[in-house]
Amino acid sequence: MTIDKTPSIIAGLQRAKQRQSKRRLNDLHQSHIKASYLGTKPRVRRLIAVDKCAPERSAPKRSWISLPRGCIVLIALVALLCGFSSYYDEENVSRFMLNYSRQYQAIIHNRQNYCDHTLSLHETFGHIRRHVLNQETALDQLEEALGEPQFQSIALVGSSGVGKSLTARLLSELFPWPENVHTLTKSDISDANRMQSLLSKLSHCGRNLIFVDNLSTASGDQELVPVLNALVSNLGDIARHNNTHRANLKRLAIVYIFNVNRWLDGTALEQFATVLQLPHTQVVQYDTLQQQHLESCIRHEAALENLHVDQERVQEMISVTDVRMSGCKTVRAKVLIYGKPKSNHTKD
Repeated sequence: MTIDKTPSIIAGLQRAKQRQSKRRLNDLHQSHIKASYLGTKPRVRRLIAVDKCAPERSAPKRSWISLPRGCIVLIALVALLCGFSSYYDEENVSRFMLNYSRQYQAIIHNRQNYCDHTLSLHETFGHIRRHVLNQETALDQLEEALGEPQFQSIALVGSSGVGKSLTARLLSELFPWPENVHTLTKSDISDANRMQSLLSKLSHCGRNLIFVDNLSTASGDQELVPVLNALVSNLGDIARHNNTHRANLKRLAIVYIFNVNRWLDGTALEQFATVLQLPHTQVVQYDTLQQQHLESCIRHEAALENLHVDQERVQEMISVTDVRMSGCKTVRAKVLIYGKPKSNHTKD
């Protein structure tokens, strides 16, 4: 019996043919990859060589159109500010800032025209006259001097206890612009840096008032007056006789308070005030109090303390008070000792 091997032979041939086809495909794929690598490498080398031989090229210039948007806005703002400064001069800018400051002060103090330097001091001095007794002429002169728009240098001259320091204290408390009031001593005037700093910080709002208290003619303190006045004259923003029409100036008055020899009589004191060497300074003389003035001082202090002092006690206090030595300064202490509450006196 013969076995037919034809199908197995055919199957073997087919498998051999598949293996041969697979091998050819694999060889063809490998040859293609190798040919691709060999063809690209020389080209890359040529490109590198050409790039090395080529001349260097500068970076392209950027126009203002290609700048960032923020830079363009900044340039426009600077140009606008330059145009503004060239159109508006320094005086106009200063006037604008001054008006703004005045409006701000009016809002803060809740008062229209708060910074108006022409505001009258008549009401203020009306209150002062009710407390500083027997000095009507001196207070009239002081009120008139402080009402002037230009710089004022004023000297209050008088013996102890006549009301000079009391006038200064009440004026400080009742001044329409209390933040503009400054009190100095002799040592403060001697410190040039301190004075320059104070004068540079004076306000444009309303008026400025400087008190220099406890000066003595016996110590030669009158020499300090021209020193401080000279510092003021060196400042260009203080109102004076020749520039009061300008709106951006500061108004200033300096009040010097001098104590003089208490033993001078009225005539001698008047002559002393006349020859007192205070250039460009208005001298306001306070009258020396007499014995008959003490009763009004006693009655006034008793009313302030709501006390009653009978006439016998009044005469006793007058007899033991040296008016030329202390004026009315010691009266209040005596009233507190001898006075009785008005309610108790009424019951009696």
